[in-house]
Amino acid sequence: MTTAASPSGSRPLTFSVCIPNYNYERYLGQTIDSVLAQTYPHFEIVVADNASTDGSVAAVRGYDDPRIRLIENRYNIGFSPNLDRATESATGDFLILLSSDDLMRPDALETYARVLEGLGERSEDAVLTSALDVIDSAGEVTGVSWRPPGELFYQELDPAAADRVPWDDLDVESHAGDVALAAALRAKNTPAAFLATCYSRSLYQRVEGYHNPYRIWPDSHFLNKLLSAGAELHYVPRRLFAYRVHNHNQLAQEAKAGALTYQVDAYMHTVEFPGAVLERIGVERRELEQVFIEKAVMERGLQALAAGNGSRGFRCLAFGFGTYPGLAFTEPKTWALAGLVLLGPVGKGLARWLYRRRQERRLRADAG
Repeated sequence: MTTAASPSGSRPLTFSVCIPNYNYERYLGQTIDSVLAQTYPHFEIVVADNASTDGSVAAVRGYDDPRIRLIENRYNIGFSPNLDRATESATGDFLILLSSDDLMRPDALETYARVLEGLGERSEDAVLTSALDVIDSAGEVTGVSWRPPGELFYQELDPAAADRVPWDDLDVESHAGDVALAAALRAKNTPAAFLATCYSRSLYQRVEGYHNPYRIWPDSHFLNKLLSAGAELHYVPRRLFAYRVHNHNQLAQEAKAGALTYQVDAYMHTVEFPGAVLERIGVERRELEQVFIEKAVMERGLQALAAGNGSRGFRCLAFGFGTYPGLAFTEPKTWALAGLVLLGPVGKGLARWLYRRRQERRLRADAG
């Protein structure tokens, strides 16, 4: 076991594993157990329960461990505010926000401690992320999310392909914050996984925490704030966490919430960053508007039609014309989407074919 020194070198560095929870009694105990099973001993667990109506609070109270601290919200304050409830009282040198249905592998903190120790004083401005398993509701591995060498964004591997990757290699890949932020904004993608993201408490305080109005993916907004503050991004090519996919997790909730919830957040991403930040990283706001039209209007509209939801496809289209009419009117793809909407059942069939082709190309690109 490695015991890493804190940035000051006077004591072992410490971690706060912060767990926001709402009605995940079914998984919460497994999540806490996965943290308690860490080979690195210097950590605390902070659970922020968002007024659960199941047995979540009782499950946490059932642990007789001084490293576990429970915060109980009297009212459900929403997902994004509860992220700050989970993190703002953390006392560790470094923070990890772990969803209450996800898992840490036993060597996660030990590996991160070793990387941070190697960074020395740079660890204060470091953001770590790693590869991770994708698991189902029963905890079975169904895939692996990783970043191939030289790539900034995650790709998916099936378990058989993952077995051919040398996961024991600890060749950490690093990117300057401005470079990672520019790429993330241009692609409307995130280069760090929510459950695997680790950052210093001082960096968290510097960007004033998660505080934001986003309903979908407030963590990606937070990561962008970290990168805009000059943080350096480090990818650890080991499967240190497990992301659980089931009918009630964040991906499923986004799908159920309706197109406009996602689109409002996507639109806010086009206006949130000050011009000075965009100028520094070499990104024009027009680029953000264009990727909004491509991702939030075209891609989501096509996805909705492919699923047989014509009204949602129309709402995607209308939102694009309402927010950036100049771009929408001059983009041939928006008119193609409008044509598919007007064709009714025939358009839905064509959308399914087009969407399937897009997915197949994406899978081939990930495998290649």
